[in-house]
Amino acid sequence: MLVQVPFTRATSLAILAIGVISGLIPALQGTLLPQLVKEGRLTLAELGQVAMAEAVGTLLAVSVANAVFKPERLRFHVVGTALIGLALDLATPHLTGLAIPAARFGHGVCAGILLWIWVGFLLRADNPGRWVAIYVTTQAATLLVLSSWFSASVLPTGGAAAGFAILAGLYGL
Repeated sequence: MLVQVPFTRATSLAILAIGVISGLIPALQGTLLPQLVKEGRLTLAELGQVAMAEAVGTLLAVSVANAVFKPERLRFHVVGTALIGLALDLATPHLTGLAIPAARFGHGVCAGILLWIWVGFLLRADNPGRWVAIYVTTQAATLLVLSSWFSASVLPTGGAAAGFAILAGLYGL
C-alpha cells in the first residue's frame, strides 16, 4: 500500500516554479520567433514549423513520460531536463535552417517532461484546484512581465540571443 506524504511548502513552490517555467514557451513564441525571422535565421514559413515542432515535442514527451516514467528520481529528471533545455535555449539563436526546429523540438521534449512532473504534483496535492489557480495567476503575471520586457528592451537591444539567454536562465533556476 502506497502512503502519500504531504508535500512541504518548499517542495510545492519549487514544483510550481517548474510548472510555470516549463509552460512559458508557447506564449513567448510570438515574441521570440519573429525576432529570429528579423535576424535572418528563419523564414516566415519556417516560423510556423518551428512552433509546431516544439508543441509536438511537448505533447510526445508528456505522453511518453506518463506511460514510461514512474514518480521516482524526480530530482534527476528535473535537473537533467532543465540542463538540456537550458543548452537548447542558448543554442537556438545561433542556429539556422533545420537545426532550429530540431532544437525547439528537443526543447519541447524538455518542457513536456517538466510539465509531466507538474501534473504529477497536481494529482497528489491536497488541494489541486488552489494550486492550478496559483499556477495560472503566476504564469500570467510572469508572461506579462517577460513579454513586455522582451518587446520593450531585451529584443531591440540584445536580439534573439538575449531573449533565449533569459529563458535559459529561467531553466537554470
